[in-house]
Amino acid sequence: MIGPWTVSPQWPPTGAIPVELHGFYDRLADAGYDYGPSFRGLRAVWRHGTDIYVEAVLPEPDSDTAHYGLHPALLDAVLQGMGAGDIDQGVDGEDEGPRMPFAWQNVVLHAVGATALRARIKPGTGSRGVSIAAVDESGRLVVTIESLTTRATPAISEAGAGERLLALQWVSQLGSLSPALGPVTVFGAVDELVHWAAGTPEVPKAVVIDLRSADVNHAVAQRVHVVAHDALRAVQTWLGGDRFEESTLMVLTSGAVSVEGEDVTDPAAATVWGLVRSAQSEDPDRIVLADVDTIDDLDAVVAQILSISEPQVAIRDGVVHVARLTRLTSADEIADQLVPAGGSVVVTGGTGNLGAIIARHLVVSHGVTSLVLASRRGLQASGAPELVDTLTGLGARVRVVACDVSTRAGVDTLLAAVPAEAPLVGVVHAAGVLDDGVVTALTPQRLDTVLAAKADAAWHLHQATLDRDLAMFVLYSSAAGILGSAGVANYAAANTFLDALAEHRRAQGLAAVSIAWGLWDSGSGMGSRLQETDTFRAGRSGMSGMSIEQGLAWFDAALAQPRATVTATRLDLAALRAATSIPTVFHGLVAPRERRSTAASAEAATSLLPQRITGLPESEALEIVLDVVRAEVALVLAHDEADAIGIDRNFRELGFDSLTAVEVRNRLNTATGLRLPVTIVFDYPTPGQVAGYVLEQLNGKPVVGPDETDIDESRIRRYLSAVPISELRKTGLLAALLQLADNSDTSDIHAEVDRESTEDMDIEALVQHFAD
Repeated sequence: MIGPWTVSPQWPPTGAIPVELHGFYDRLADAGYDYGPSFRGLRAVWRHGTDIYVEAVLPEPDSDTAHYGLHPALLDAVLQGMGAGDIDQGVDGEDEGPRMPFAWQNVVLHAVGATALRARIKPGTGSRGVSIAAVDESGRLVVTIESLTTRATPAISEAGAGERLLALQWVSQLGSLSPALGPVTVFGAVDELVHWAAGTPEVPKAVVIDLRSADVNHAVAQRVHVVAHDALRAVQTWLGGDRFEESTLMVLTSGAVSVEGEDVTDPAAATVWGLVRSAQSEDPDRIVLADVDTIDDLDAVVAQILSISEPQVAIRDGVVHVARLTRLTSADEIADQLVPAGGSVVVTGGTGNLGAIIARHLVVSHGVTSLVLASRRGLQASGAPELVDTLTGLGARVRVVACDVSTRAGVDTLLAAVPAEAPLVGVVHAAGVLDDGVVTALTPQRLDTVLAAKADAAWHLHQATLDRDLAMFVLYSSAAGILGSAGVANYAAANTFLDALAEHRRAQGLAAVSIAWGLWDSGSGMGSRLQETDTFRAGRSGMSGMSIEQGLAWFDAALAQPRATVTATRLDLAALRAATSIPTVFHGLVAPRERRSTAASAEAATSLLPQRITGLPESEALEIVLDVVRAEVALVLAHDEADAIGIDRNFRELGFDSLTAVEVRNRLNTATGLRLPVTIVFDYPTPGQVAGYVLEQLNGKPVVGPDETDIDESRIRRYLSAVPISELRKTGLLAALLQLADNSDTSDIHAEVDRESTEDMDIEALVQHFAD
């Protein structure tokens, strides 16, 4: 029988050898155990002969221990010491795969309420298992286990785990309020913020732009654009210069996100979340999103939010919640939405490839026999007659309607085409428009164009079908809205509205699911136009491509679960763990690295590079900085060697686009500790010129621009004529040129630029954009 003497008062025992735990949880994840932050309580392990000595704590000190005799996370941390100490005490003949507890004998709880344990784990003989005794920090005996045996389980494959849908959940963060920062500067209107920023104010620690509205239910379709415009102006004002680099802009909304299935009372404000998430990706650590119910002490709330270093929070009843992606399980599949036989399903973007794929799937796998496909060009759209022939051959009756679903009149025309003998039972909204560009280069017109095709159309479909008994209302959203992908702020804004609308419909008892699609597999024949750098960028960020078959399986899984919003993307968890920075939304799937404040990170980076160049001749210092620049460019462009990046090669010739430019700028910020402009690779278009600029910044010298006297007007005209208007627009240079020409009205220019609608694009062209 185990007694109190089992744990020696000498801790650890004399002669005990410490076990290295660095990377322990990463190794467990590689083997199939991906522990979340609440279960990472193992602190120290020693070996003494065949015995193992373990120290474990509750990772979250505020964890509720009153409802447990012994908190399960604390006991689990002790058991982890068996793996760290290499004890293998299982059932005979089973030595393959991860091991799990199998049989317990004579477990005695001696005391309750422990938050930390010191334990001795002693191997038994034969099949006897291990014995365990644990005391708390005061030496009080807490638990004894006479025998525990483990049993091998099939290896848990990360690839297999990656086949399940994801869901965004809001996790509460317990803790007390931090001391207030002092008075917080709050603006209730964007015009006030813009006017204040145009002056020379003393910039406070935090500035709040309050985008909440008391009249959230009036004319939602109009408010979608108004609030998105406000968010765009606020973000562009904040990111437009370096004066606010040491301060934080907090964007407040109310009722824009759903916490624990609650209604989204202001779905229009959800556009703010997609737009700002993209801005956060493009220029990290400068903006915070907060959705609140009520605020009694704004100064205290702002201090609390900033103290937890989270980019996105939701506050409900004084409790802070943070956004985390979690993996759904088979238990979540309850066949919630099913398509009844004999009715019609409407598919917007129905003649495009995504629409065609789902239309065929509805017929083949769901038994739908009547389809109404919406397209701007109707049967004149490329491939439309062939699609009709295919679906008809499968036994379905098909109508193709030429209409613009971004208007209520267009939606009414579409629904009028539903045959009376096959009443409407389902809607799939797969249409959309693309107009990518970094957030500082966007205009209200470019925002409106994308919002109209996705958000406006979704709202009109919602209102027009309120009196219909729909079994299915599916919205094709994008992971860009959840993850805040760089370069697609307008597209992200449109898709977060779709997610919010699905939550709003579910709260009203209506059918709805919004599927935030990730990256499609370029090797499946769907992505021949996806650039190698785009694929590499997605892979480095943990996104893996999915085949058509996988996408359709996820479509069915999304219908068979009770949530209003899901994310359908394959994740490479190993790539996420290897990333320099893991977005907080992934922290529920991959444990974050130890985080430091932005100031501490910048100090560490700036102290390293200046130390390397201190006292060196300028030519040698420039070589070191140039090596850093070329290495970061090579990584972003998926080159194996930095030598592949020519010193005087133009970045455009190297294959740069606006997204590549943003990524290189962010990586150089991390490497140098500087705050470099987002346009750096356009202002300084070769690695050599960027290195020279960076060196000047590190040395604190004023930046000397090119000698304008050496550039005549004819050369400038030649340069401008060689750059496509679309690229000038993406980088924000077009608006600047027009302003210099005393013509700030850009509407005509934007009207001339061709927009591509997803309903008429081929699938190869869609892959990148639906994956961003």
